[in-house]
Amino acid sequence: MRLGKFVEHFKAAAIAADSKSMDPILKYLAVGRQLGYGFYLTFDAMTYLDTVGIRKFEGAARLQKEAYRAWLAGLLCNVIAGVYQLYNLQIAARKSSESADAEKAVERKKLEKCVQAEIWSDGVLLTFRLAGREAPPSCS
Repeated sequence: MRLGKFVEHFKAAAIAADSKSMDPILKYLAVGRQLGYGFYLTFDAMTYLDTVGIRKFEGAARLQKEAYRAWLAGLLCNVIAGVYQLYNLQIAARKSSESADAEKAVERKKLEKCVQAEIWSDGVLLTFRLAGREAPPSCS
């Protein structure tokens, strides 16, 4: 199943690139994230036979290194998008602080908590990878 998952990420990148309703910055970051994850899974699939020991080839280590670079690029796009969303939510909260619409305030707080959790999650993965630890890449 993982061997063909890269196709889903390339399709998601194409859909994000064609989106007309998305904020342009978030659109390009979404495309970058999906392409990063797609290339990560592509390079990872290319090293599958070497990883499981069926057929060894000397280029596998280089492909795996490029796969992790692509994963890192996708992850960085996701972190930047999260920080940008959080910034926009805080600006919207300041603008609407005068209004008494409690339902919108609660909805905004929920969304803010979700974005913060995603930033923390990506930050932990990024920290593990940059520290040289083997954190399992997640391409959700």
